[in-house]
Amino acid sequence: MKRLLLLTWLLTTLLSLPAQTTIDSLFLAAPTEVMPLLSPRARMDMLDLHQYGLEAKAENNMGGKSLMQQKTDEYIEIRLTEVSRLSMRLVRNKLSNTQDSTLICLIHTLNTPAIRSQVKFYTTAWQPIEWNRQPKTEQFLSAPDEKTLRTWLTTLRPTHIRAEWAETDSPTLRFSLSLEALSLEDRKEIEPHLRTVDITL
Repeated sequence: MKRLLLLTWLLTTLLSLPAQTTIDSLFLAAPTEVMPLLSPRARMDMLDLHQYGLEAKAENNMGGKSLMQQKTDEYIEIRLTEVSRLSMRLVRNKLSNTQDSTLICLIHTLNTPAIRSQVKFYTTAWQPIEWNRQPKTEQFLSAPDEKTLRTWLTTLRPTHIRAEWAETDSPTLRFSLSLEALSLEDRKEIEPHLRTVDITL
C-alpha cells in the first residue's frame, strides 16, 4: 500500500513538472508586483476566453478592460490600458547561471505620447535577473560629427526608448528611439539619422 501511494505521488509530481514551465501557468503565477494591473482571476478569465476562441478581455485593477491580443505557446501580448501594453515571452536561458533552461522576458510599454519600454527578465520562479544590455542613446544616432551628436543627445533628454520583438528566426529585441516628445523641428532634423538596434537573445 505504501509503495502504491509512493508511486502515485511520484507520477503526480513528474506529470506536474512540465506544466510549471508552460506560458499559461507562468502567466497565472506572476506575482502581483510584476503584473499589478491584472489579478490572477483576470488572467485566468483571459486564458479561458482565448481557449474558447472568444475575445479575451477582462477587468483590470483600475476598473478598465485589458485585452489579450495574441497568444502562442511561447508568447502573450496584452493591451493593459489605452496607453500601455505588456508582452511576455519565453526564451532560452543564456543570461544567468540558474538551472532554468527557460527565462521569462517581459516588455512593458507606455505611450503617453512618447513611447518608452521597460525590459525585464525573470526565472520561471519569477526571480528577477539582472540585464544591462539595453542600448545607449548614441547607438541609435548616425550623427555627422561629434558636436552634432552632443547637441542631439541633449535635445533627446529625457530619452524614450521603445522595445519590441523583431520578426527573426531567433528571439531578437529591437530597440528604437521615440521622438514623439520632441518639437516638429527637432524631429525633422534627427529622424533621418536614426537607426534601430537589435539584440539577439
